[in-house]
Amino acid sequence: MKKDAKMETKQMKKWDITGQKVVAMYLNTFPCYGVVVDSRIKYGGEPSYMVNLVTPIEVYGNMRDRITIEPDEIIGIE
Repeated sequence: MKKDAKMETKQMKKWDITGQKVVAMYLNTFPCYGVVVDSRIKYGGEPSYMVNLVTPIEVYGNMRDRITIEPDEIIGIE
């Protein structure tokens, strides 16, 4: 059975949220808000997102203005 190219493209785009604003819990501990600047598929097939934060957060004594999050850390997408 041949796959429908339009359907495959639509399914592949679901994981790509580049440019979207997200609310997340970084490391399931630190609340944050920012814009996704890169969406990628890691080895093993799971997505990962690079987020530029609107307001930097302190993580274990270090300030972060950019973080990498996993899908399960995302609370909402605007």
